[in-house]
Amino acid sequence: MDRIAEHISAKCPRRCCCGSNSGTYFRYVPAPMWLWCNSGTVWFYNYTQGGLTQVSEAYKQAGVDIAAGNEAVERMKKHVKRTMRPEVLTGLGGFGGLFGLNKDKYEEPVLVSGTDGVGTKLKLAFEMDKHDTIGIDAVAMCVNDVVVTGAEPLFFLDYLACGKLVPEKIEAIVKGVADGCEQAGCALIGGETAEMPGMYQDGEYDIAGFTVGIVDKPKAIDGSGIAAGDAVIGLGSSGVHSNGFSLVRRLLLDTKGYKFSDKLPELEGKTLGEVLIEPTRIYVKSVLKLIESVQVKGMAHITGGGFIENIPRVLPEGVNVDIDLGAWPVQPVFGLMQRDGAISDRDMYTTFNMGIGMVLVVPADQAEQAVALAGELGEKAYVIGRVTEGSRVVTFGGRRIRMSRDKLRIAVFASGSGSNFQALAEAAKAGDLGPAEIALLVCDKPEAKAVERARELDVETFVFRPKEYASREAYETVIAAELAARGDRPDRAGRLYAHFDGRTGRRLRRTHDQCSSVAAARFCRDSRDRAGDRLWRQGNRRDRALCGRRPRQRPDYRAAGDRACARRHGGDARAAHSCHRARASAGNGAPDRGRPRLAVRAYCHG
Repeated sequence: MDRIAEHISAKCPRRCCCGSNSGTYFRYVPAPMWLWCNSGTVWFYNYTQGGLTQVSEAYKQAGVDIAAGNEAVERMKKHVKRTMRPEVLTGLGGFGGLFGLNKDKYEEPVLVSGTDGVGTKLKLAFEMDKHDTIGIDAVAMCVNDVVVTGAEPLFFLDYLACGKLVPEKIEAIVKGVADGCEQAGCALIGGETAEMPGMYQDGEYDIAGFTVGIVDKPKAIDGSGIAAGDAVIGLGSSGVHSNGFSLVRRLLLDTKGYKFSDKLPELEGKTLGEVLIEPTRIYVKSVLKLIESVQVKGMAHITGGGFIENIPRVLPEGVNVDIDLGAWPVQPVFGLMQRDGAISDRDMYTTFNMGIGMVLVVPADQAEQAVALAGELGEKAYVIGRVTEGSRVVTFGGRRIRMSRDKLRIAVFASGSGSNFQALAEAAKAGDLGPAEIALLVCDKPEAKAVERARELDVETFVFRPKEYASREAYETVIAAELAARGDRPDRAGRLYAHFDGRTGRRLRRTHDQCSSVAAARFCRDSRDRAGDRLWRQGNRRDRALCGRRPRQRPDYRAAGDRACARRHGGDARAAHSCHRARASAGNGAPDRGRPRLAVRAYCHG
């Protein structure tokens, strides 16, 4: 013990441990021996090396630098201080942050909480070595969620974890958090900075945020009052915000090979890095001001899930939101990604904010007032759509964006019960058609069962009455024009193909080019259905007439004499052959007779 005391006497700055009477000056627990010096310093005695080490130094050797942590706290204090509100009762350093509520301001106060992170946008901060704005993103993702209920964010806490604590970097990150809190009007009341060696790569960290807001219960906004006829207002975004960066990085950086320093023509003089790292816009103060002057019935923060998934979260039953594409300017970075990645409209509007970061629903007669007031508050606001009757979905120009650009969209003609149409639609929904969907039912009988089936399956319909037209060619021309219009719509992906059964379908295929591009589609067919068998025979005869082959004989499309026919079939010889084989195997006496089967109906495209 005298030897240990000598070590302490030599190292302790206060020299409070001296002489041989060491037990008077420190307490210890043997093997391993931790010693608490009267000065408050903790030491560790290493028996093997026969030396004494201050605990903070030992911890540093393990990868945790207490001194660096203390320096980071001192650096961040000035940034935290400028976010303080009168209700904050404590400063940094305590075990908890105290916040006093002014209950006199509220009839029935309700607390609203939110938490979120920044996601893989952090990777951009690492690679660009820019850390003073990522904290704004952390705040924005939380307070923008809370304010959609009409709540005022009161205070914010952050959690910051890293592998190696660098005080200057921590200060930059917390500065961004404080900037975000100032923009939102909430206090940065506390947080946690964790140094965890081995958990993160060098230079990497993660950040998450937590916020609590307050709203008077009678004034809370939940979307329940939204009704058909209301107007939809969009507040412009600052860019990509903090969602979809896994796709952004893979597409622009990994696949296309762009660099952060690249100045692409589409980005109007900015570098790609500047555009992508732009922090998420915080809408809190503007939205709270709008609520005071305009009847806001509901709001949606457009984050991951885009328009298609976020707006329905605030809609009551019985209504849709119809968005007018082109009603607002979309930032060039979104067009760049869609062009270079060949991304469908649906994927874009399900992943990104597309230039609108916050959506508000107001009465139609207050829409212009809301846009004008938002402009005065510094927001770029637009009337982007309206509320219609429906089933809590988002439509674009009255139509849903349903499939990706590489999906095959098929129109089906039916005039009876629609059993074939239903088989096709159900097979498409189950994925049995591969990359295809039944996009439209064309029917010449408004009272037909097929129309009812289409509504049940959420398939659009085009119904006409042949007797209202002067001739057969007249109404067939109308059908062809309708197909052309729907196939060329900018809000729908891909070309619309026609798949018509019956005499009208055959005439349309022969008469109109728009209807002659017929998709080869698979569908289930019960072989016991005589009408179905008759339909199969008609299809086979049509194939035989077009190809010059017997129904059950495999067409040799590779033969020189059949090259034209092969082109008309799109070279789909196997599909046509499987059609004949499927019918043959489901014929009389087959052991699996009566079971639904998948088969291919291949038509000439000529």
